[in-house]
Amino acid sequence: MDEYEIFIEDHCDEMVEDLLDVVSIKSVKSKDEANFTFGKGVHEAMNRFELLCQKLGLENVHRYDDYYSWVEIGNPALPMVGIICHIDVVDFDPTQWRHNPLGELSNGIIYGRGVSDDKGPLIMCLYAMKYIQDQKIPLRVRLIVGGDEESDFLCAKKYISNHEEMPRFGFIPDAKFPFIQAEKSLWNVTFQLTIEQFGYSDSSCLSGGIGQNSIPDQAKITIKGKDHHFRGETGHAANFAQADNAILQLISAIGPREDSLAEILVRHLSHQCLAIPYKDGEINLVPTWIQNKEDKIHVTFDMRIDESFDVSDVKRYLLKFLHLKEDDIVRENISQGYCYDLNHPVVDLLYTNYQECLRRSAVKRDPGRPMKIGGTTYAKSFPNCITYGPGFMNEHSYAHRADERISISSFKLAAYIYLRGLVSFQKLD
Repeated sequence: MDEYEIFIEDHCDEMVEDLLDVVSIKSVKSKDEANFTFGKGVHEAMNRFELLCQKLGLENVHRYDDYYSWVEIGNPALPMVGIICHIDVVDFDPTQWRHNPLGELSNGIIYGRGVSDDKGPLIMCLYAMKYIQDQKIPLRVRLIVGGDEESDFLCAKKYISNHEEMPRFGFIPDAKFPFIQAEKSLWNVTFQLTIEQFGYSDSSCLSGGIGQNSIPDQAKITIKGKDHHFRGETGHAANFAQADNAILQLISAIGPREDSLAEILVRHLSHQCLAIPYKDGEINLVPTWIQNKEDKIHVTFDMRIDESFDVSDVKRYLLKFLHLKEDDIVRENISQGYCYDLNHPVVDLLYTNYQECLRRSAVKRDPGRPMKIGGTTYAKSFPNCITYGPGFMNEHSYAHRADERISISSFKLAAYIYLRGLVSFQKLD
């Protein structure tokens, strides 16, 4: 073992203990909690992050409310290497879990919401920073932690609007290895409509979903005092084909009135999505959340759009197609996709590091290939920062799913890749 592997092995139990501690906080965004921007859970998780930094001897910590915190090591005259993580998580239904969603270690596997997305990588990278600081390696590293990544990216937007210093280069540990070469554009939007506009004027209750970017695993409609329940399977909205959407079940089974939004949607039902024709292809709309509030309906759609299209043009087209207006929007998260050249210096550096780490690993794994994904990460907000791990090829992703998990062996290997990768940034200037 090299010195990096020895460090990870020596600190593994402590890292897992710290991860379980952070996972024990249900840091799901919530509203209407006095004095907390994103709810009490996100606030407590940010507090715990600061305490963990203190424990590890990482003293230069800055916090802006619950939008973001950052911790920095190294000489401020050096170029900044950035690591961008998030501490908020998607919501969950504990009745759908076989293991404790607030943290459990069982048979060499760590379970809990956030262990892979994104609290596990956060812990790995904090310990990598501790190593770099303790060994006096000449690097300047800033780890930025957001509190609203899973909803509206207000954390990244606030960091940028506050004119915080941007990293020269870095990585985002929030997907899979070897790295993400391209991300599709995103439009995740919530509309406020009348019940009649939506298509169910005889309904007294309509609900479904647990988050803005998760497949809804349950939905309910009440018509003339009778409840109709629908059960699906949750998952990440970007991977809609892999789950069973309960809201789509509802609008398929309970016919809406003609010329309503739901009637338009029924006409374009495809496999676990709504396929809207666009140019020579189609745009996939995924309903993720719905709730009636008195005589109004709030309904959220998630769309992952080819990065070659201008996402603003797509938005204008879809509003017209769905007979909706800008004024109907109550919240949205919209961002243009990207595609990195394989010769980009940060891509080359991190890909080379990943391949070298796999060669050294005792457990042989599929090295995989650079990926194009529908998911959205901080890479859209932080140029020259590559989305990098922590998942491995041929490992099923449980992000946003019940029994989210990461094995101890994968945890240690990802931590090793991040530590070696950070040290390798000395080669760039």
